[in-house]
Amino acid sequence: HPPNQTLYFAPLQMSSIYFAGLGGVGFLTTPYPTLQSRGRGQGLKLYEMVEEDCLASAVIQQRKFELISRPWKLEAASEDGPDVMARDLVQAQLNALGVSDYPLARDYGAQGFDGVTLNFLDGIFKGYATGEPMWHMDGREIFAAEVRHKDQRRFGFHQTERGHELRLLTKANWLTGEPIPRRKIIYHSPTAKDLNPYGLGLDSKIFWPTFFKRQGIQFWLIFADKFGSPTPLGKYPPGEKGDKVDVLLEAMSNITQGLAAAVPEGMTIEFLEAIRSGSIQTYEGLCRYMDEQISECVLGQTGTSNQS
Repeated sequence: HPPNQTLYFAPLQMSSIYFAGLGGVGFLTTPYPTLQSRGRGQGLKLYEMVEEDCLASAVIQQRKFELISRPWKLEAASEDGPDVMARDLVQAQLNALGVSDYPLARDYGAQGFDGVTLNFLDGIFKGYATGEPMWHMDGREIFAAEVRHKDQRRFGFHQTERGHELRLLTKANWLTGEPIPRRKIIYHSPTAKDLNPYGLGLDSKIFWPTFFKRQGIQFWLIFADKFGSPTPLGKYPPGEKGDKVDVLLEAMSNITQGLAAAVPEGMTIEFLEAIRSGSIQTYEGLCRYMDEQISECVLGQTGTSNQS
């Protein structure tokens, strides 16, 4: 196909598509059990919510940047002249990735080989990652001037007699997708299997710790509000008229906002202290445990992320 061929991605309103294959041929459903049970049609957007957690985001970035900080090199298949020339050619192209005098590279700001690697590392957490190489011809050479990261939700797998076929979901064809030209999309999945081309990302594993942590923090805030600010209790004589009761309620409302208040004689305001049946350490311990589970899953240990 022409080197400058570009795929145009129409804006999609849907976030995920699930279709069962018919007779072994058809559009494959997502195999993620978490997405099926908790996604409610959100698709991979659910995992983006997982990465909004402060610790989850930190350990994910730590793992990604630790990898791209390492040096890399290419080795020739042998010491023969053609193999060495091929190694040098690929080395030069990777070094020039994103810095070539190529209009699209200048306009969109490619980030070099480490930037491309960083984008494809997203496949570790979401199951798979996709990128679009922008081919450019320079003399006798055709090379990738840049690789644009693409949202995984724009793609799906179609089961054919030849195996799994990656397809582009467009607004015109969101049921089975459009065929993709050869060498136009790079697909990376470190956990893909024969029956699961989508892979199984780490986000599916850290979803539950982040979910339980979020729920625990909500109850923690309620606990702190309950015991940090006592509830005012107003008392008025039996048979008091409604307008005076309203005055009492307004006075109590002013007190809870930190303002001074005055009430008619005969009315009293007291503060109810909640009786503690638990400890604030209960919620803190729960959140800390969930943080440890997130770190353990992503980094394999907790020492560098949860220092007490």
